[in-house]
Amino acid sequence: DWTSIPSVSEKEGGRIHTLKTIRYRDSLFFLVQGSNLNPGFQLFIDADMNPATGYNAWQWSGNGSDYLIENGFFYVYSGSVHEWNWQQAGTVNLVQNDSTIEFGFPLSKLSQVGLSTEFSIAFVNDPQGTPDYLPDFAMPFAGARLLLQGIPEVRINGWNNKALLYWQGSGSSGVFTAIERSENGGEFKNRTVLAGSDICFVDTGLNPNSRYVYKLYRLSEDNFSGAITSSPHYLAKPVSDFIVMKGDGDSTDWTIIPPVATCFIDRTVPFRMAYYADSVYFSFLGIKENDHVRIFLNIDRDQSTGNINPLTGINGYDFLLSQDSLYTASGGNWVFAKKIQRFFKDGLLELTALSADLNMNNSVASFVAGVINGTPVPDNAPEAIFYKPITPARPANFAVLNSQATPFSKIIIQWSRSSDASGYVIERSVNDKEHFEELVRLPASASYYHDTSVDTLHLYYYRMFAYNGIQRSDYTFALGGKPGSIIESVFSQPSSEQDIRIFPNPVKETCFISLSSVFTGQVFLTLYDLSGREISQVYKGRVAEQENILFRRSNLSSGLYLIRAVDSKGTVRQAKLIIQ
Repeated sequence: DWTSIPSVSEKEGGRIHTLKTIRYRDSLFFLVQGSNLNPGFQLFIDADMNPATGYNAWQWSGNGSDYLIENGFFYVYSGSVHEWNWQQAGTVNLVQNDSTIEFGFPLSKLSQVGLSTEFSIAFVNDPQGTPDYLPDFAMPFAGARLLLQGIPEVRINGWNNKALLYWQGSGSSGVFTAIERSENGGEFKNRTVLAGSDICFVDTGLNPNSRYVYKLYRLSEDNFSGAITSSPHYLAKPVSDFIVMKGDGDSTDWTIIPPVATCFIDRTVPFRMAYYADSVYFSFLGIKENDHVRIFLNIDRDQSTGNINPLTGINGYDFLLSQDSLYTASGGNWVFAKKIQRFFKDGLLELTALSADLNMNNSVASFVAGVINGTPVPDNAPEAIFYKPITPARPANFAVLNSQATPFSKIIIQWSRSSDASGYVIERSVNDKEHFEELVRLPASASYYHDTSVDTLHLYYYRMFAYNGIQRSDYTFALGGKPGSIIESVFSQPSSEQDIRIFPNPVKETCFISLSSVFTGQVFLTLYDLSGREISQVYKGRVAEQENILFRRSNLSSGLYLIRAVDSKGTVRQAKLIIQ
């Protein structure tokens, strides 16, 4: 634990060799190393570096000791200068043998005289027998520095060429977090300096074949903390650069999502939120299944409405999520609203609620706070803020076309640009619609792509989505065929879902689906999941306007699905179907 911590004082010869001290979280620790150490010892602390106050330890020059640790007991000075008068104030945590003496105590014990950033200490072994001093007899006390409170743990998720670092934030003003990075055992180089309240950082452009180590520490204008190091943790299976939530308790879904808040309970616990499709997802990682977890949501950011978080005393919370239930605020009470989806697996708690049930469809940002047993999340501020991300619309007018100039060696994919997208991803599957792989990533300015890696021996199917940051749209439906023989059609983005009506929706067991007169001739009605994978064919045949088609849920899991209707003229419409 002490390897990287420099000595405050050291010497050759004698029983005492080195003296070290370090602040860790809210405590002060000391280490004495030597040989043939006697169990008896005294440590003097001059908290304010003022010889005119405190006890003048005659064995050393120019000091005024405010505190004394003797054989595991903690004392506060209550005399005047040369008078040996100490008041016992408890004990310290002590472990010792003949080569090491290690002890520590909470900084709150140093309340009579506050510990300055610069303080001094001196140690004597076997004071009642054959004493050995560090610093040596008649020398000044050894100068020490009260470092800033450090970061107890940093956790790092690695995927592709990126790394997400997160840690416990600082509630102190004027404090910053410095991040350094070493590649393949090289020297640490500055990566960034963030505000102390910041809790995460995404590093990009990493070499997948390199080994990285990160170093984090606190900084202020005139001080710093001890450093902590860690390396990215990579999962064995591939991780997407974009959010895809399944709501099944799989921690892989959360790999790329930065925490909204963190706290430290034995280790760093992230509180994360994700907005995907029609739902809001919540998770805590690193807790126990029987922990009592609550989530408070202030959707309108108005503290004059809603209920109070009793742990922090903050008002204005409109909703409470607890266990597998959602509650609404009403006159100072929490009223049960409905059951929500809850999973716990390998230390991950995941909750899912419909955005509409939380009134978040039109909310830009919300205040949030969590409680794990009696620990607030965040633990460095009263609450955190969740900004609803921009989810781009599915690319409109998606089409897969034959090339007029080179029909057997080129396929053209085109679409209409989206104003809220920062880029597009096109995926391709060869010979079927089951094995899609990323073909190309394109900027927001693109509206077409020519695939020239095709031949007439295979079928090629394409789908795409738009993205903005880590948020992504739904997939378009898969279109394609054999080069030169593609039956061209356009997947248009309907202005509404009125051409496909589903009632009731959400669906518990059965529902009815009706189609408008926009469809003519033969109609194919197909059910898909959000990845674009075909689940089943719901109906095939001619449909009169407003005719009701019975749909049975069967063994389908709860979640969001898509119903796609296509007629013989190529008219395509889709609607969302929610299964409870």
